Amino acid sequence: MISFFVLLLAVGVVALISSAFYKSLALKDVPGPLITRFTKIPLLYQTINLNRTRYIHELHRKYGPLVRLAPNEISLNHPPSVGPIYNYEKTHFYNAFEAYGAKNMFSTPDRARHSSRRKLLGGEYTKAYMLRPENLTVINDRVRQMLKNISEINHVDVFYLFNYMAQDVISGFFFGDQNGSHLLQGHDIEVFDAWHMRRETFHWFAELPKLTNFLYSSGIASLLPSWRDAAAAEQFINDMTHKWMDRCDPEKSHLLTKLLKSDLSREQISAEVMDHMGAGHETTGTTLTFMVDHLSKNPEQQTKLHEELKNVDLDDFAAVDKLPYLHGVVLETLRLYSSIPASEPRIVPASGVTLLDRFIPASTVISAQPYSMHRQEEYFERNLEFVPERWNEPTASAKTAWMAFGKGTRGCIGQNIAMVTIKVAISHLYKTYETSKPTVLPASENMDFKDYYMITPVNDTCSVVFRKVEHGEKC
Repeated sequence: MISFFVLLLAVGVVALISSAFYKSLALKDVPGPLITRFTKIPLLYQTINLNRTRYIHELHRKYGPLVRLAPNEISLNHPPSVGPIYNYEKTHFYNAFEAYGAKNMFSTPDRARHSSRRKLLGGEYTKAYMLRPENLTVINDRVRQMLKNISEINHVDVFYLFNYMAQDVISGFFFGDQNGSHLLQGHDIEVFDAWHMRRETFHWFAELPKLTNFLYSSGIASLLPSWRDAAAAEQFINDMTHKWMDRCDPEKSHLLTKLLKSDLSREQISAEVMDHMGAGHETTGTTLTFMVDHLSKNPEQQTKLHEELKNVDLDDFAAVDKLPYLHGVVLETLRLYSSIPASEPRIVPASGVTLLDRFIPASTVISAQPYSMHRQEEYFERNLEFVPERWNEPTASAKTAWMAFGKGTRGCIGQNIAMVTIKVAISHLYKTYETSKPTVLPASENMDFKDYYMITPVNDTCSVVFRKVEHGEKC
């Protein structure tokens, strides 16, 4: 019996080595560390340790625009070639975004089903729909509440402030102005903590789903405090999502009404809502956090923004939207502090593809990452500097390389609500206040980022001092 198991183990090892060797030959012309020809372990290690994006960036700096990450996985950092690959089908990585045992638009792998779901929701995410009075009312109400919270205390942890505001906006958009979350008013704030506890196991579900599911089903995961907390947080978010859904008038709850009138099951609707709630607040909240932190450290750029906003009617969003310096500040923040800087993998189709004179065979996992695309000097002069003016008349190459909202037919459906919310928030904030960093920073503050696919500052905190600008005062 023992010899049988030894033989079985030996056969398994040989099969794994043979598979790795075969894949290695198929991608033999793609440069990268020698070990990546045989195993994915280095990439998994960096991913689990929240360093994947920077690790891949360093590989590109060393090996060039096409890099092997694993026996069957490559990364591309060549802007003209990136667009088409984001029309390929998604990998199992996106199963980590499922909820209630159902797929949502983002996690649906094949293009046809995704297209059908996107058509159902796409009309309500257009910019024209965002600018309807009832939708601008949701955004403006939440931003005014945010300003009220600031006026009550001038030293603020903006990481929480902006995430609360963004959660309240996206839930108001889904469920109607009076429904959904009211974190800025101190209600349901536990859901925000739950979102962040849930992150602890994300990469495990995304990269090692079978092992992770086994650890949970066997009870082993319950012995790990962070994993136990992540599971409890998932259940709390599920329950809260249903609570929001069930207290809404199905005829007057904005986007939820559209879903309820479709042929989707309750589980599919719930999975869709939960995904939009998470993506909608984490990305916008992170962008605002890094933007205000940067402006608070760069008063000369902040002054330019104050001057531009001084004579603008903030109730006229069309006028706010056209402000060139504000627009440049937003795009530069999204370039250098992309809320999702990491790679989003796709699968090379059956015909294969030729990239940079190398043939990439079918089934190869391929991706690009905004973090690296946005830091190429060839496409962005003074690439590591925050230069809002570059977007006054952006070059064609800059437009090609910029991918803060993704590329292709599966680019971020929520980019319009994100841009409108950010511009409304920043215009109100900097017409009312000037900001600076505390003289003595809290010991816990570190504005480097944790790479949870969607990034956050280390220790989830960012302190800013607000000083009200009196009417007529020069900032």
